[in-house]
Parts: sequence; C-alpha cells; structure tokens
Amino acid sequence: MNVRTVLLASTIVALASAPALAGTIYNTDPGHTEVRFGWNHAGVSMQHGEFTGIEGTLDFDPENVEASTLSVVIDPASISTGVEALDGH
Repeated sequence: MNVRTVLLASTIVALASAPALAGTIYNTDPGHTEVRFGWNHAGVSMQHGEFTGIEGTLDFDPENVEASTLSVVIDPASISTGVEALDGH
C-alpha cells in the first residue's frame, strides 16, 4: 500500500466522523486521524511508525465530485517510531 493510498484512506475515515462545516467542507478530527507506515527491518521483523501532526480539509462537491479537493498537511517533525534516535535522524 503506498503513502497516497494510506493518506486517502486515513482522511476518509477521519472525515466520516467529523462534523460538516459550511455544508461541504470537512476537517479532519485530530483524535481520529492517523498516518501510519511500516517497513521491513533486515528481513527479520516489521517495524511501524506514525506521524502525529496531521491536518486535513476536504472540500466536497456532491454535484461534481471531480471538482472536490483534498488538502493534507503532515508535520515531518511529528514522526514517532518508538526509537528516539531514528526519529531524530
């Protein structure tokens, strides 16, 4: 699964639980938004991390879905892998 797919899925899930603003604009709910990733560590184990600083807005046009826009901002400094040295790197 690529990062774009993860971001889209995370945003859709977060927005599904967020209240609508101005009719068709939805904001992510920080308590229900996750951007997670994983990698294979030397073929021995799968490691996982997440970004905790995420903001997103979906401007949904139900009459013209193709005109809808999604804006997501991820703070790279909010990385959390559980390994402090890796986070700093």
